[in-house]
Amino acid sequence: MSSINRLNLFLLIIIVILAALKFLPKESEYYSLTSVAPDNIKVITISSQQRQLVFKRNDPQWQLESSPEQAIEKQSLSKLLDILKTHSYRQFETTENNLSAFGLNKPLYQLTFDKLVIQFGITDPVQNLRYILLNDKIHLINDRYLQFFLVDEQFFFQKADTEK
Repeated sequence: MSSINRLNLFLLIIIVILAALKFLPKESEYYSLTSVAPDNIKVITISSQQRQLVFKRNDPQWQLESSPEQAIEKQSLSKLLDILKTHSYRQFETTENNLSAFGLNKPLYQLTFDKLVIQFGITDPVQNLRYILLNDKIHLINDRYLQFFLVDEQFFFQKADTEK
């Protein structure tokens, strides 16, 4: 490879890096999905077409309404509560037309934190981000919360200590 080709390759790499820095959004351009503090939430409802799970906080523990005697794994619910502070990478107003384009006219999944309702739409295939509906605005968030709708309720129960 000649020195001119190396120089051209080096300049091309520099241009690509500078373009990425210019056009990719900076972390500070993102904002939290909500201003709700997770510690203030008293009831969480996970709804899908197949089932509904209702968790109630009975300080300091959480209980599943259908199995109040079972201890709930605190870490699994704290991961679910993380959605309140997750980044909204983009938001825009809703119209009648665009709800169906994002799978939000008849959402398959819904999370409710007290009275705050988050409905889940389809995934953006290019960015791999999920469309959600919150307070009449469509947001794009990381697609890591759908798992909570797909797991069995046993996922949320504390695991018995097997080392005895």
